Amino acid sequence: MDILTDRKKDVLQATVKEYIKNAKPVSSKHLKGCGFQISSATLRSTLAALEVDGYLNHPHTSAGRIPTEKGYMYYVNLISKNLILGLEQRRYIMDFFSTQTDAEVLKKETSKFLAEITSYLGIVTGSSNRKIGVKHVDLVVLNSSQLLVVVISKSGEIFKETVHIRKHDFDVQELENILNRELSGLDTEAVKEKCRYLSAVGLYGSLFDEVSSKLIQLLENEQSDFYYDGITNLLDFPEFSAINVFSGVLDFFEEGHATLADIGAKIGNGDFYIAIGRESSALSLDQASLILAPYCNRDTVVGAVGLLGPMRMDYGKALAATECVAGNLTQTLQKMA
Repeated sequence: MDILTDRKKDVLQATVKEYIKNAKPVSSKHLKGCGFQISSATLRSTLAALEVDGYLNHPHTSAGRIPTEKGYMYYVNLISKNLILGLEQRRYIMDFFSTQTDAEVLKKETSKFLAEITSYLGIVTGSSNRKIGVKHVDLVVLNSSQLLVVVISKSGEIFKETVHIRKHDFDVQELENILNRELSGLDTEAVKEKCRYLSAVGLYGSLFDEVSSKLIQLLENEQSDFYYDGITNLLDFPEFSAINVFSGVLDFFEEGHATLADIGAKIGNGDFYIAIGRESSALSLDQASLILAPYCNRDTVVGAVGLLGPMRMDYGKALAATECVAGNLTQTLQKMA
């Protein structure tokens, strides 16, 4: 983290807090009304310096500034060292967990609970002990650029996913026969190993690589524990009013939750995973912020709880609530073990 002067820290922190609260660019005049005992000219020069440093942006139509991803992240690093959650809300969270008796139901209910207490989208990820074995694979041609991959598991479950394909001259029926010959009877890990080998030796070409990659993603998504709730909460924020932004969130939760589960499993105990704006582009969530905190079972990180909201998220509230919920989930799972 860059080293800022105390004045720059104070001005940046106040600017971010005011923008989070009001969703309007913050001017030196506005900050002057927030209790700063320095001149308006000094405030203007400090805001300008923070803009040059990349922490603030200056919309063309406004005299005020708004935080950049870098500015938000600096702010988060400042406040994350002193998270405070009110006693009443802590008790409310503890009361919720005291009524839970089933571990699997608990994870689903926790995502709902997080959404309720924060007004963001609540997330719970985790590893699952269940194994999915492949019984049969069907490929259905939708059009010249799309295939529907249908997997029937050994237990009779049916999983479907659409894959976008490039132009090819490989026979789809032949590919379906190959997939069933090579993968039938294998579980997810064995499917991954077999597909890696077949791709490496290049026996079946690029279409096999595209379809097998989607098939693996489909199996991993179904095998991981993943719950989310409160997606309609996002519609209360103007940042998600654009159809392409909101549909991007929907697409992610339809296709990418194995990625989140993988991230959650790698967070150190007591740490946060925080991605803001373009920093979360690997997750295809350019306009959003994501917070994850790990929870444990028998001192081992087994998943994460978290929130997704706009970049203009109330990070103090969100981080404190996520941390408290993760801690209570850990304690509750240990009692159930």
